[in-house]
Amino acid sequence: MLTAIPRKLRDFLEQFNTFYILGHEEPDGDCLGSQKAIASVLNRTGRTALLCSPGPFFRPEVKGIEHLFASSFREAAAESGMVGQNTGSEAVIIVDCSTPERIGAGFAEEIKNYPVAVIDHHASGEEFGDVRFVNGNSPSTTILIYQLMKELGLEPTPEEAEDLLFGFLTDTGYFRHLDKSGADSMKLAAELVGYGASLKDLYFRMYGGRQLESKILTGKVLSRAVPHFGGKCIEIYETFEEKEAFGAENRDSDTIYSQLLGVKECEAVIFIREESRDKCSVSLRSRSDVDVGAVSKSFGGGGHKRAAGFEWTGTRAEISAKLLDVFSKIV
Repeated sequence: MLTAIPRKLRDFLEQFNTFYILGHEEPDGDCLGSQKAIASVLNRTGRTALLCSPGPFFRPEVKGIEHLFASSFREAAAESGMVGQNTGSEAVIIVDCSTPERIGAGFAEEIKNYPVAVIDHHASGEEFGDVRFVNGNSPSTTILIYQLMKELGLEPTPEEAEDLLFGFLTDTGYFRHLDKSGADSMKLAAELVGYGASLKDLYFRMYGGRQLESKILTGKVLSRAVPHFGGKCIEIYETFEEKEAFGAENRDSDTIYSQLLGVKECEAVIFIREESRDKCSVSLRSRSDVDVGAVSKSFGGGGHKRAAGFEWTGTRAEISAKLLDVFSKIV
């Protein structure tokens, strides 16, 4: 699982004094935990790290930290008192992001003026950035940040440990997605608990405090699950009207995936959400050898072997037909 830290990344961190720390759109626990942890590390080593995010912060488990993240580099600089200063030593670190499009159009323009390092664990996507530390075998990007911390000779503070474990638990479905190769990951998780992270508190943060509306929406989505290919692939969808009525903040995707992947014979899940009248977001999940990351990449997206997604301009019916044609050949 673990790979060596590229020397170029070490040099990159030593070369600059100020870093804009950026993640992907609709950030999750792994993205934000990675951002917060590496920013804290840089600040502890005498550098300036500014947290930025394209948002939106839909997920209930991350809503409480939205105020820590600026929506542009200029906003971040203004909040830190750096506006008008030309340090001549500024760079960007992008975490947990497999394609440059996922940082949003505004940030995609801003990063053109800076050297960029990418730290990520997605196996598929588009290569970008001047320096890359990417390990598709790592269960989360926060594990890569923790590995970097250890190489720098730093022990995580309790808050850093919480952020790192939060990202790890987010992307492993609270350990559910780890297989027999996950021993090293479990050891690292145990170390983070030893540094002050609470499994109990993180579980409630991830799965507790939900609105009743989220459970009602989950029931509606599950009620129209359609099995394909002898039940090996299950397709679900959420309508634009439901997004408008319930709000994106009441989506409980992890619960839906865990319920469907627990169905006998099911190897993959297709979840299509109508984000507008002519645009959909597509999430793919698998529990076996089906590589949904490769499927997503073929549609311009990215992700992992067992969890991936992309955006589609067009109708739900159109992308459904295309995906079912692809899955008919691989399940």
